Amino acid sequence: MIKIELNALISWFLKLVLFVVFILAIYYKEHLFAIYSLAALLITLLPFIISRNYHVNLPWFFDIIIIVPIFLDVFGQATRLYEKIWFYDIITHFLVTAMISIIAFTLVYTLSYIKVIRIKVGWLIFMTIMFSIAMGALWEIFEFIIDQIVGEQIMQDSLRDTMTDMISVVFGGSVAAILGSYYFLKMPKHKVKHIISPFKTLVGGEKEIIIKLDKKEIKRILKVKGKRLKSLKKAILIIEK
Repeated sequence: MIKIELNALISWFLKLVLFVVFILAIYYKEHLFAIYSLAALLITLLPFIISRNYHVNLPWFFDIIIIVPIFLDVFGQATRLYEKIWFYDIITHFLVTAMISIIAFTLVYTLSYIKVIRIKVGWLIFMTIMFSIAMGALWEIFEFIIDQIVGEQIMQDSLRDTMTDMISVVFGGSVAAILGSYYFLKMPKHKVKHIISPFKTLVGGEKEIIIKLDKKEIKRILKVKGKRLKSLKKAILIIEK
């Protein structure tokens, strides 16, 4: 029987819902929203694509922090929760910004960890917050352009709405940067290494060569005589630069 982890089950269920939303958008001829939901679905598939093409398994929670904010945004627009719940927009902007900031923070921390760049924690926090503000500003510009193309205020209601979004962006980026720095500084090194290991592979700091060997080959290579190799089925050689 195939064992499926709960987080993977939740992730693929939410992706399935996004796909259904995409199909319904096409059926009801909401072409702009169909393109938007399809783009969102493709973004949620990035961890799977990276794992498949680069043989890099990101920690499970990265998949969750990517899929949940995007799902809430698309689902909120499809069911008009943005109109029904006044603080729904604040929640989604906070979560999306936190997601982007966590990924950016981890990537830059990894570059610092493998000594590709040198940056102090304080500057890393500051740059993460600035990055989140920049991404938030670009998103607001995108919303403004969409409204101008459509000729209606479907993305932005008012200046108050825009500024509320930006405040949520700053708050989300700040929380992600501060908690990220606290985690990487206070957590045991083996846990930190487990998180940044996939990012090290992506940026070229670590290469993994997986060699599948049977028991006879392993015994011959290791030159083991008179000893049993019970559960060893493959050897993983990790070469670090």
